[in-house]
Amino acid sequence: MGHSATKKTKSFLVSRFSPNVTSRDNEESLNEQLKVLSLVCTRPKTKHGTYESFHILVHEEDFPLINNAGVWP
Repeated sequence: MGHSATKKTKSFLVSRFSPNVTSRDNEESLNEQLKVLSLVCTRPKTKHGTYESFHILVHEEDFPLINNAGVWP
């Protein structure tokens, strides 16, 4: 009898990226560096044209991996 438990997720917002950085750029960079179960990167609309912000969502157990200044350019 298989039952799938819903994994808890955790997220945070990273900011001050160059305007030409995309969600895909961040996903590819993080996935190259880290072995995470699931990673979703979205770009919320901002009122600032000088930089981009990104919302990063991962499984709770992978949060310490992305909440590390060493993985961000």
